[in-house]
Amino acid sequence: MPSYGIHRAVGAMYLKHNKLTNPEAFMEGIVKPDVLSDLGGESKVKTHFGYKPKVKEKVKNDFKSKCNLYLYLTSSLPKTDLDMGYFLHLITDHLWFYRFLYYPGFEKVYTKKLLYHDYACVAKEVERVYHVQDGMPPLSWATIEDEPKLFSRKGMHVFIEYCAKLNLAELISQILCAKQHWAEVQMLKNCPNSADFL
Repeated sequence: MPSYGIHRAVGAMYLKHNKLTNPEAFMEGIVKPDVLSDLGGESKVKTHFGYKPKVKEKVKNDFKSKCNLYLYLTSSLPKTDLDMGYFLHLITDHLWFYRFLYYPGFEKVYTKKLLYHDYACVAKEVERVYHVQDGMPPLSWATIEDEPKLFSRKGMHVFIEYCAKLNLAELISQILCAKQHWAEVQMLKNCPNSADFL
């Protein structure tokens, strides 16, 4: 999952591009899946509508359970701004791991410790640029004067802007039409890849 700050940055930028009735509820929704699992004790598979892919993949544990956007939409079609924030969180998680960070061989270099190192490297920048909190809840990042290893700062900003400009109503329609092939819809496939910015 992206850090809380990256999720909040996506939400803040989405609000710059879209006028919502209840922006506070939307921003609550943008972190709700992680808050429910990190602080509420619910399983991440449940809060993120996770599933194990049918095809066995040689990937580390963090990549074995995916957000199923089609399952989310057929279980709970977003109607409120909070729901739309929740949905954008799930989209951001999917795109972060399976489009932005992931490239062939990525699982050989990836560790959760390295990912958290990278979040600590960019935490203050995310807070400064997007005017959002990064580490609360549940973690408070110590500032690390280092460059991220798994993604670049520029790539992170491009990713945030890409997610923030998604047309959620159109994406909902595309995913529902694609059904079990939802991960192949163009708006998801067009996400930038971190390897292009390293």
